[in-house]
Amino acid sequence: MKKILIILSLVFTLFSVNAKANDQTIGHIITQVILEDNVEGMVEVMENELQAVAHIFAIEMISVLEANLPRILEGIAAEMRLEADRKYKCELLKGSPNGCI
Repeated sequence: MKKILIILSLVFTLFSVNAKANDQTIGHIITQVILEDNVEGMVEVMENELQAVAHIFAIEMISVLEANLPRILEGIAAEMRLEADRKYKCELLKGSPNGCI
């Protein structure tokens, strides 16, 4: 359990936005784990901090998606046009010796 908390603390530090507050939180968690004092409380603190990091990550992903959405939609529209063209071609060739490919 101690190893997991320490690893999570290090991962949390890598994805941190506010380094000073995160350093204080990580230092407190490591101290409490070493002293074996209230580990369950530290797990709750880590869960809350990881939720905050996940929220920040989600916000950043939304901005990336927003920036790339026109290209994504353009690709989807191109695939839909190709599929519609293929179906139309198959309908036109229905019954012919060449058939639909």
